[in-house]
Amino acid sequence: MAVSPEAPKTARPRWLPYAIGGGVLAIAIVLIVIFVIKPGGGSQTGLSPKTPKFDFQLVSTKAILGADHTNGDPQAVAQKAGNDIKTVLDRMYSLAFLDPDVWQSGNYATVFGFFDQGAAADKAKGDASTLTLGQDAGKRFSTVQPAGGFLAVKVLVDKGGTPVSATAAVKFQAKATGKNGPSDMVVSKGQYFMHILEGGWTILGYSVSRNDHPLESGPTPSGSSS
Repeated sequence: MAVSPEAPKTARPRWLPYAIGGGVLAIAIVLIVIFVIKPGGGSQTGLSPKTPKFDFQLVSTKAILGADHTNGDPQAVAQKAGNDIKTVLDRMYSLAFLDPDVWQSGNYATVFGFFDQGAAADKAKGDASTLTLGQDAGKRFSTVQPAGGFLAVKVLVDKGGTPVSATAAVKFQAKATGKNGPSDMVVSKGQYFMHILEGGWTILGYSVSRNDHPLESGPTPSGSSS
């Protein structure tokens, strides 16, 4: 319906600019809450701010060629895949052994998300005492600090020059200060068998052992594989 020229103009309410401004502010606050509080937001790691910084030292990457490889530079592909896998394992080990919000609570659900859903994740949950600091870590330790880590990656590259799967050999160490007993050197060593899915690299199997020991004595090996 057309408006008559004689129709009076409606004055804009004086409160309208304040309402608009308030709405924009409310939206901004919601976005801040989503990106800062939601796991993975803000720092994009999901780690507690109290988590000590840890990075594996990537000592080697090697391309394993599939049959009839023809395209691209396989070593460059392997190097990129190695860096991506390093990022994944940096975060997983930080959550499994170094994030105080995780090991003090004994809730390692975020760690098992790095494994393939189904059999691999279920197996990892059963091996939590090997793959994490343990459910009783909050009772045993007061602080945990990284003491080094090494990573070597072999990447299977298909004939089209695409990374398909990888083997990641790791050694991780951390110093766990005891509350009422000796401090422990936490040692995790083994291999992770990984493949790349739509969301990135995930773990489909592993052969990992723990060789924790009080700092004044030698290691007592224990391990798990899948």
